[in-house]
Amino acid sequence: LFFLLAYKKLAVDGVDYLGVRDHNFRISSFDLFRVDSDQDILSLGFSYDFNKKTTFLINAQRIRFVDKLNLASYSFNQIFALIQLKF
Repeated sequence: LFFLLAYKKLAVDGVDYLGVRDHNFRISSFDLFRVDSDQDILSLGFSYDFNKKTTFLINAQRIRFVDKLNLASYSFNQIFALIQLKF
């Protein structure tokens, strides 16, 4: 039996210029793009090897996103199970 744990954080803060394309796909102008956001993912689960060819994994994740410029955020949870069979 294996215990699985992972955490990932992505923090973005900056300014860029994105090309605006016309109907011929040529860049006609540039728009200012600002971003200030945080995203994190927390994952934990268990993995069990029944034998050398069969593994069962169950994992739960919490995903969170915060957009600090637009005062918008969301979060969601997911649970999944996986059975791996080697032939």
